[in-house]
Amino acid sequence: MNTFKLFFVLFVFTGLVACQGDKNGGGSESGVDTSTPEGSLRGFIEAISKKDFKTAKEFAMPATQNVLTMIELDEAVAAKVKPIGIKELKCEQDEAGQEATCQLCCAGEANETKSIKVMKHKGKWLVKTTKEEMK
Repeated sequence: MNTFKLFFVLFVFTGLVACQGDKNGGGSESGVDTSTPEGSLRGFIEAISKKDFKTAKEFAMPATQNVLTMIELDEAVAAKVKPIGIKELKCEQDEAGQEATCQLCCAGEANETKSIKVMKHKGKWLVKTTKEEMK
């Protein structure tokens, strides 16, 4: 599995993770601004790139936390995670301001652009993915 696909799989899993309550008034426990889709997505990607799954869970929807926990416990899978660079990130919110579609450019070695969903949950923007979107 190439680096980008592995990252994307981890990214999707993380989108299903339970989030913790907002203790920083629009920020995460790690200090990243979760008041924008871009801020949450950057925080998520940076945490995954560092194999910091605990922090990555702060930027993901509730259902993803269990998947990230499984990845953490599987050392062979976690070892395959590699840093991902973001050269361009653009997010467009829906009219209600509750969901955003983000275009992530040049992530991984393949220089591919990927579309990632982020949605507002309990006042924070969190990554939203499904297993089907990982394929």
